[in-house]
Order: sequence, then C-alpha cells, then structure tokens
Amino acid sequence: MGYKRFAVLLLFFCGAVAAKELQLLTHDGQRRAFALDSIAAITFTRDRTGALLLSQGSGKTTEVLLTDVEKILFAEATAVAAGRTQPTSFVLYQNVPNPFNPQTTIAFELAAPASVTLLVYNAYGRYLTTLAEAPLLAGAYRVNLDGRDENGSPAASGVYFYELVAGYERQVKKCLLIH
Repeated sequence: MGYKRFAVLLLFFCGAVAAKELQLLTHDGQRRAFALDSIAAITFTRDRTGALLLSQGSGKTTEVLLTDVEKILFAEATAVAAGRTQPTSFVLYQNVPNPFNPQTTIAFELAAPASVTLLVYNAYGRYLTTLAEAPLLAGAYRVNLDGRDENGSPAASGVYFYELVAGYERQVKKCLLIH
C-alpha cells in the first residue's frame, strides 16, 4: 500500500476509534506504545523509506520506519465513534457519490476485530489499487477512493468493483468513474 494512503488510514483510525493507546508491533517482536491523547501530530517523511513521525505534546518526536512495523493496533477501544453504537454485522456500503469524479467515499462496518483488505478492480478484473490492508477493531470506517491507481495515475472512466475481505467474510460492490 502506498505511504500516502497508509497515512490517511492511520489518521482516520486514530480519530474514529475510542482507544487510549496506539501500539506498533515490530518484526523483531518489540511493542512500542503511545498514548493517543499525547500525540499532537502524525506525519510521514518523503525523503526516507516511509518513516512515521509521532510528535507528542511535550515536544518529543519519535521516528519509526514503516518497514520495521508488522502490525498497528489500537488498544482499549470502548466504542466505535462518538455517538455510534457497536456494529452488529459485517457490512460494505455503496460508495457515495456514485457515479463519481474524481473521488468517492466507501464505508464499511465490522462487528468483530478482523484483518481487513479493501481492493479495487476494473471491469476486466484487473487490480487497480488497495485502499485498506490492516488489522482493524470492530467499528465503522470510511475510506476515500481518489480515482487513481496504485502508482498515482488517473484511472480511466468506467465500471470498477471494490471488494472488502475481513476474516472469512467477503462483499463486493460496483461503482462508476466518469471523467
């Protein structure tokens, strides 16, 4: 997944879940935990191979290379989002707006924590881009499709399918991009 999309997803999930802690699990088994209420900003460097910078209110900045991170977890989640109840089923919603130009929003809900993949394909079944690929807590999520492929090139007008896979569950919806 491109670092730009990863950054947008991470920032969205920090605001969407009522968690107290962001945990980064590295490939060597280390767990680095950060209190969410102490994180002032999350940024990504463009001059390196995807470094994540966590700026804390105290002025301290922690740098983590994304190539070292195996999983990102949000600990002690107590609710989905402000004013929302816990989802009771796995649901992939129709994108809004549809047809779209140049971007649309795809919403989905998870009733239980799951490893999630949200992929987009053209009408011929050719892969376009990955919108989400991460372990997620139960909750409601929204992801933007910007009408670009994995390399950042504009996609052609036409019919596209987006597929959400969470654990053993799978749903597919159709959308239309018009330039």
